[in-house]
Amino acid sequence: VAAALDAGGTFAVETPAGVDEHAAGLRAALAAMGRGQRVLLAVPDTAAANALRHILHRDLPAEASRVAILGLPSDYPSRARLSSLAENPARVPPEERAALLPLVAIADRFPGLPVWAGRGFSPDRNRVAWSRARCDGWGDDAAAREARGRAGRADVVIVTHAALCAHVALDGALLPACDVLVATGAHRLPDTALESAGRRVTLFRLRDTLQLMRSSSEHGEGAWADLFPFIADEGREAWKDRWFEPDREFQKFLQKAGRRAEKLRAGGDFRVRYAEHAALAFGADPAPTLDALRANEALLESMASNPEAGNAHRILTRLRDFRKDFEFLCAAHDAGCIYWFEEVANPHKAALRAIPRDMSGFGTAFANLFGGRVFLSPAVLSGADPDAARDARAFLVGAGLLAHADSDESEDAVVEPFEARRIPDDAPQPRFIIASFAPQAGGAEQTEAFARFLSEAAGPHIPKGLLVFCPSQTQLRGLHTALRAVLPQGIPLLAQHIDGNRDAITRLYASERGGWVLATEGLAGLRDADGKAPALWIVSRLPVPPPHDPVLEARGELFRSGREPWRTAAILRVKREWHALRRGGSAPETVWLTDSRAAGEGSGARLARAMGWQAETAKDMEALS
Repeated sequence: VAAALDAGGTFAVETPAGVDEHAAGLRAALAAMGRGQRVLLAVPDTAAANALRHILHRDLPAEASRVAILGLPSDYPSRARLSSLAENPARVPPEERAALLPLVAIADRFPGLPVWAGRGFSPDRNRVAWSRARCDGWGDDAAAREARGRAGRADVVIVTHAALCAHVALDGALLPACDVLVATGAHRLPDTALESAGRRVTLFRLRDTLQLMRSSSEHGEGAWADLFPFIADEGREAWKDRWFEPDREFQKFLQKAGRRAEKLRAGGDFRVRYAEHAALAFGADPAPTLDALRANEALLESMASNPEAGNAHRILTRLRDFRKDFEFLCAAHDAGCIYWFEEVANPHKAALRAIPRDMSGFGTAFANLFGGRVFLSPAVLSGADPDAARDARAFLVGAGLLAHADSDESEDAVVEPFEARRIPDDAPQPRFIIASFAPQAGGAEQTEAFARFLSEAAGPHIPKGLLVFCPSQTQLRGLHTALRAVLPQGIPLLAQHIDGNRDAITRLYASERGGWVLATEGLAGLRDADGKAPALWIVSRLPVPPPHDPVLEARGELFRSGREPWRTAAILRVKREWHALRRGGSAPETVWLTDSRAAGEGSGARLARAMGWQAETAKDMEALS
């Protein structure tokens, strides 16, 4: 990694099992710091950033003074707003008031650190409360200014992928200038880059903005009185009802569009792609929603100049941004974007989305900002096979760092030629079996059949522990319910997103008494567990997205080879989890791939090659033993 940084080019480096790529990235950043270089260390999420912060303060206190963690401006609580809300509690509904109490403690205890550096407050679970109290920009509050100033004086700045992509999109105006970039968890960067470059509107996004006007008073006090001081009391109630008109109209739009989209979709694909105006594509007119939004904007514009209406400008900005995104997504005029409608059956989860077809502009900006770029990941390459180099190029194309994936040194390349390095892994490998006869876990009946199959087949392994990898939360929840019904009493069964107790899952993972752990992804926390890994790991179904997934379609159109990009995406995801778990202890004795499609479609054999394993195929239950 140090040699790659010295070379000054773009490198994709795959870390082997047993190596934490985040810790490796930190070591590389500190080494570059020692040579006088300023480093931006980008990690995939806030959990990884917090883990590195703990490593620094526990193991490297001397270096910690020269390292700073920097989030987005919206990651910092505004002390001024918190003080104002504390002085005027009538502005905050009671349920939000309770959520804001731990936020006050975080702001006092961790000045200049992002909100996710503390405990006791979740911005995702308290969206509206967080919208009231967060900063809107670097100059918005002393906490955000202090964080940026600290990062400006540091030699190593740790940021998330989302912050890095926002920095690139703003031509380097968000984060401090740095000489080189080290990105860990790089397999996630293309998805984050596409997400940051796209647009998305949902009912909750609109509702969270409108709810900022809600107060705990029933008589026109609090936020309503502050924002509308010139409206008579008798007219204020009418405005309060009209204020939420965009919510009602937008929900009607999503319901009508969803009914039409359900008729159009086929083959179980829950994403509907469109290239014409939403009113033509889905038979739903966005005009009533847009008119209601403009009415609210007009009201806010008339009141924003009033010094007593301090919240008006913030709400106006967010409403206007939502309205512009909604207009853009409904018009679908920009041929440079891919448009689609997802989760069409549920208006509360439905979203209109768009992403750029070509990310080369992002890659050009990326290349101009950093002289050296090293991407660390346990799964940048998908295997030691002839496709490995192409898969590394597919990663860089997905991130916009190369224009095409057909040659190492294409004239269309927007960065210097990269080098893909693979560190050999000599650790013992498990027995890998493809169960070609296993039932699929789909509907309720299939899930129950699959649970009975697993309980019978995996019974002898339970005392040593089992881990089941599910491709989605939906399958995980269904399988959890079905297993509860068929497993004997006293056998531990814990699942991510259901039991919610990560410490309990970690203890079970590391224990000698065995049991079941069900999980989808995000298992990196288990790497710190003591003890042995579960003896049996079960990949219940390859997480293969539907062939018409718009994101994968957009990427696939960049490849002239025509190779199915979703196969690579699925294998990279399983491989990522494999390496994350391998860091926690010894390898399992056996791995089952219980997706019966894997044998017929060849994806199971390719997954085995990607891991460096020899695959076997089990034709019946006895062959699994």
